[in-house]
Amino acid sequence: MHAQPAYNENTNNISNTHNTKPFQSKILSRKGRGLEDDKWIGSAVMEHVEVLILDENQLTRLPAGELARCFPKLKVLSMKSCSIEKLSIEVLSHPTLEVLDLEGCKNLTRLSVWEEESKDGLLLGGVPSLQILNLLNTNISVMDSEWFGYTPNIMWLHMHCENICGGCGFGFLGELDILRCLKLTGIVTGSCINCKTENHSAGFSTAIKYSIYNMVCNMTSLVNLDLSGKEMNIDYFIFHAPLPYLEAIRMQGKLMRDMSLRDWPGIIKTIKHLSLGIIDHVEEQSPQKALSESTFYAEKILEASNLESLSFDCETVRRIKFSLGTRKVVFPYLRHLTIKNCDLRPLTFFNKENAPALDSLEIISPSFTEGYFYTIKKRLGNRLRSLRIGIEKMDAPQAIYDLFTFVRSHKNLEILHLSACDTITESQSFYKYFSDQPSLKELYVIGKMSVQRMKRFLYQLGRCSSLTTLLLDIEEPCLVLSYFYPIRSLRFLSLKGTFKNHSNFFVHQSTPQADFAKLSEMGNLQVLDVSYCGLTKFPSSILPGFKSLQYLYLNNNHLHDLSESMVSYLSSIKEEPLFIDISSNPTDVQKIEQTICNNTWLGISGYVLY
Repeated sequence: MHAQPAYNENTNNISNTHNTKPFQSKILSRKGRGLEDDKWIGSAVMEHVEVLILDENQLTRLPAGELARCFPKLKVLSMKSCSIEKLSIEVLSHPTLEVLDLEGCKNLTRLSVWEEESKDGLLLGGVPSLQILNLLNTNISVMDSEWFGYTPNIMWLHMHCENICGGCGFGFLGELDILRCLKLTGIVTGSCINCKTENHSAGFSTAIKYSIYNMVCNMTSLVNLDLSGKEMNIDYFIFHAPLPYLEAIRMQGKLMRDMSLRDWPGIIKTIKHLSLGIIDHVEEQSPQKALSESTFYAEKILEASNLESLSFDCETVRRIKFSLGTRKVVFPYLRHLTIKNCDLRPLTFFNKENAPALDSLEIISPSFTEGYFYTIKKRLGNRLRSLRIGIEKMDAPQAIYDLFTFVRSHKNLEILHLSACDTITESQSFYKYFSDQPSLKELYVIGKMSVQRMKRFLYQLGRCSSLTTLLLDIEEPCLVLSYFYPIRSLRFLSLKGTFKNHSNFFVHQSTPQADFAKLSEMGNLQVLDVSYCGLTKFPSSILPGFKSLQYLYLNNNHLHDLSESMVSYLSSIKEEPLFIDISSNPTDVQKIEQTICNNTWLGISGYVLY
């Protein structure tokens, strides 16, 4: 979650109390205010507003023409998780709008040109400046064929397509001549009643003109392509023609008995980033199916000699095997490899000879067999700089020993993300590794551990003087803070309590002043994230110790107010901008607006999301 500048259209008054300066914000937020149709926009013209945020309201529609009238310089409109049912060009028309975000509007089913009915003789200006459109997690099923003709400059489209026929419903992509980034979720490659005709009695082995697999494979402007769906058959996509600018492609599709890439002669030798995977139906994920196997024949990957990153990413309980064949090839540019929730053998395909530049690895698996890390250590050598590991179960002491022997062997390791079960975090190998003071720069540790083990771990961590980024999600955040040792080299610290092993992290916590004072000893901190920590207060006395702080996340706690001393200090900051997120707290929104925004604004460099 990114902190947003706080905003109020009115020019803020100079306050003698807090020595603020007049300020006109370019951002207006009415997030989560219970706004109703026709009662929120008013009659005033807000000439300075460029960003309008209406997230999490019950708005079902926008009044026609009001966006352009009330916000003539609007560039960004966010209406996430609203109740919008239809989006029309008539309502949306705006000469300067560049970004439209409607993610999570589950009632949105239709894209239409007119709000009610066609108006002969009336010309619509459309949205000629729109470049980014986000329609993820919506339920669009009906689109006027001319809709995208009014948005000719879209370069970035994210859209959920579960209710759009994969055989005949994607003709609108032909209107997007300069589209660079396309992400479609919920894709169905099957047929609907309308496109099952005698002319296509052979089924969908022959591409239909407006099918998803025919349209996408001919979009020559694409740079990034991301397609996924539980009913999407990856076999249907055949890239015969080259896509000269395509650099990244990600496909997660339907689980089949046997799958393959078919022929991708147009793109396989030019793409730089490739991700393949399987999505299984949640209702089909049973213990019996966990024992079944499917094979993905991915030998075509061996022709992708320009790959820089490769990912096998699955969301299924079944065992998925990725077959890469036995040909001897070299991937001279491959830097990153991901193996997630699938058979681990593809990793053993790569070694020091055929992937000489590989220095980043991510492995996520429910369990690992004994000796596995010993095997890949022999193949990969000791050249990793980034390692991300997720393990749900590892009981064998030898397997845990092999894991940390593997980690320890990479002397140049700078980034370590470890999401692990308690048998790992409670093991001697875990503590032995950190007692050696590894020269890590970035460390994420997610996993439950006992209080005694946590004390020892935090003591060892306090001696790691090279760390600049640290995320700890190991126990109740306030308990972690009570045993935390300041690491003065840190620039980023997160104690966000959100991991799945917490029975109830969102509880009231009373943290002593001395524990908070530890944070102020880390003068190099630029980002401090204590969201979801159950805090009832945050002392302003520690803020002067943060000489470089740029982002402060206090969201999703139990803060009822900001103290007068905190506002006074924040309003005195004039040189560097400070972003503060206090959203999702039981605070009085009206009081915040009066205290912080209208009369005692934080100065020209202060920003707050509430």
